[in-house]
Amino acid sequence: MKIHSVCRSAIAMAIGVASTAVSAANIGPSTAAEPYMKANPLLGDRVAVISVLTVGDTIGGYTMAGIPDGLGGINNGDGTFDLILNHEFGPEAGTVRAHGSTGSFLSRWKIRNTNLEVLSGRDAVASGTDVNTWDTDSQWFVSGTDAFNRFCSATLASPQAFIFENGETYGTADRIFLTGEETRPPFSDDHGRGFAYVATGPEAGKLYELPTLGKMAFENIAPHPHSRMRTLVIGLDDADRVTDPASTDAPSELYVYAGWKQTTGNVVARAGLLNGILRGVRVYQAGDAIPEESNEFGLGNAEMGFVRRAQFTLVDHGWVANKTGAELQAESIAGDVTRFQRIEDGAWDPRPGHENDFYFVTTGNFRGAGDASNLASRLWQLRFRDVDDPFRYGGTIELLLDGDEGHQMLDNLTVDIYGRIVMQEDVGGNARLGKIWLYGIETQELIEVAAHDPRYFSEGAAEFITTDEESSGITDMHDVLGAGWYMFDVQAHEDHPDAALVEYGQLLAIYIDPLLGTNFDFDWWDL
Repeated sequence: MKIHSVCRSAIAMAIGVASTAVSAANIGPSTAAEPYMKANPLLGDRVAVISVLTVGDTIGGYTMAGIPDGLGGINNGDGTFDLILNHEFGPEAGTVRAHGSTGSFLSRWKIRNTNLEVLSGRDAVASGTDVNTWDTDSQWFVSGTDAFNRFCSATLASPQAFIFENGETYGTADRIFLTGEETRPPFSDDHGRGFAYVATGPEAGKLYELPTLGKMAFENIAPHPHSRMRTLVIGLDDADRVTDPASTDAPSELYVYAGWKQTTGNVVARAGLLNGILRGVRVYQAGDAIPEESNEFGLGNAEMGFVRRAQFTLVDHGWVANKTGAELQAESIAGDVTRFQRIEDGAWDPRPGHENDFYFVTTGNFRGAGDASNLASRLWQLRFRDVDDPFRYGGTIELLLDGDEGHQMLDNLTVDIYGRIVMQEDVGGNARLGKIWLYGIETQELIEVAAHDPRYFSEGAAEFITTDEESSGITDMHDVLGAGWYMFDVQAHEDHPDAALVEYGQLLAIYIDPLLGTNFDFDWWDL
């Protein structure tokens, strides 16, 4: 990587908030706990981690609950921002929330931009009448409380994602937070549902089921971030890592939804989230379908050898609002929709000129030293030939990280405006301390930027919580906190003594030098 001589203080002055936050202690003003993760000391002041809020902390009578996951931040323009945060509870876990049920829920926090002081918190969905689930008999929504099952990762859609101007305004400028239930049989009766939480505008606070995205074990729902008449959304099915349909009826696939923005209707109808069709990604090579990822050969087989780049087309599932998850899975298997070694998170490239590019990871499982028999965790690029007509042209799929580069069990990620993918590990109950990695799309550098603190996650440590830790929810906050800033959380999978909080965890911020992993000069920035 090119060495830059720009001093850190100059960068801190350029990005504003970093000059305060990086120079301060790593504990934010609203918590007493040290960060559950530590910056890689080899990177010096190019990376900093700050604890913002810890499970059990109470702000104005509202207490942070456990298993924090997907999140998104909205700049209020008054020196504060609102942070929306998933809590990945099972349907019977926790206490009855404001929407009237136990189970998974969204919290909403007001935080000061300059020093990350948490000013207030509340349940994001205030009542059962704000919950709108899909009724297959009436073909419309019914309102009333529901117990949600493990809201996982999330995407706060960009301000441009659901609006299109063409002499007339189509869609909506309201901010929409997309998430889904990460569940499937035998853990629930059917596969998970997708949801849209309306964060701003006249319908703010409402939660809508999105039946046209299908039912699957949603890791995330990723809308295309750029303004277009067509609404394009990727659904990531975090189901079984087993790819042989003879051994599982819930394999893991990638789905593409396309709808059209409208001028009338409720906010999700105008956004184009109700009138579209769903298709599954089918990979092919030399004209032949590749029905499943190979641990040994990537997208190849024993005859082809290892293949890292192939083509993809999209298999039509039609309008799926009334289909069960089991029906969608059966159709996908029959149609050779490609089965991966457990898809996790994914995100579009937000940079202008890269509108066709989508990145995702597969988690595989934990690989011991020298053990290639366990399933590899991989990073993939999906490149559409024309994102404005994705169903006609398909595109290419390429393997960027094979799984032997040093990372383990990649889970959550974000793609930032500097052309970098920031990825988080979920290593389960293994002794390895889970890490955060940065991958430069142009430089192909893979850099460890942070790891869990052994004082909390190494057995025998004085403040030991568990070895079953994961970081999650990483989201780019440059438009709120300044260049190089992200927020994320840590799930510490140990029962909390307060059953309402379920488990331990923490909300954090991380600063990563915007030049790290890039080949940009400092004057590239347009701040």
